[in-house]
Amino acid sequence: MKTIVRYALPSLLLALASCAPAGADPAGLEGPASDELVVGADRLWGRTIEVCWDLGSTQVDRPGETRFAAAREATRQAIARTWSRSTRVRFTGWRDCPRAAPFGDRLLISARAGGSRASIGRSSNNWIGLDLTAGAATAIHEFGHALGFYHEQTDPRTPSTCTQHENDLRSNPAGSIAVSDWDPLSIMNYCNERWVDGVLSPTDIAGAARFYGRRPHDATGDQRGQPGRPVVAR
Repeated sequence: MKTIVRYALPSLLLALASCAPAGADPAGLEGPASDELVVGADRLWGRTIEVCWDLGSTQVDRPGETRFAAAREATRQAIARTWSRSTRVRFTGWRDCPRAAPFGDRLLISARAGGSRASIGRSSNNWIGLDLTAGAATAIHEFGHALGFYHEQTDPRTPSTCTQHENDLRSNPAGSIAVSDWDPLSIMNYCNERWVDGVLSPTDIAGAARFYGRRPHDATGDQRGQPGRPVVAR
């Protein structure tokens, strides 16, 4: 579902967000949030994040099966062409998690049918509940939460025309920072009419780069695999 991070650029919110899950979730997760780029500055990761797939989830291939292999790879590629291409964050691993907890300082993906949700930023419970049939936009949105971004609509500046939310409208999460002006096209914004396109807005990119560094090329031109143009890194 959608998430936002807030600081002083186009809006982006950082914190703990979730997106309408189905079934029980790990302790510590709360309801969803969505808005412009709003960030939880005390929950940021380093620039390398190891990802692993929870073997205890329901959308997992058993020995000899390949039902979910393509969906897993599509998820990895969606993150590579958006958050990784736009910032200096590297998501590594993408293998099965160790069979027994604790999983260490990893981002665990629990793939299961139903709603998707995620913990906000780095914490003691780094977890994404992801329905592999939900599409790229959902995966990109949930990884935005994992990076520390709240829903865009949680920004107090959210206009009255935005009515899509999960009881978090203008909630102004504690500890969040508005990164920019309210962004109607943020992948973290429930009111983004082009959300299903599965791309980061210029504000998403600027806000994420503020905290995770910018790649030395223009990421806005190649989120669908098209070549980007050289730019000055800053």
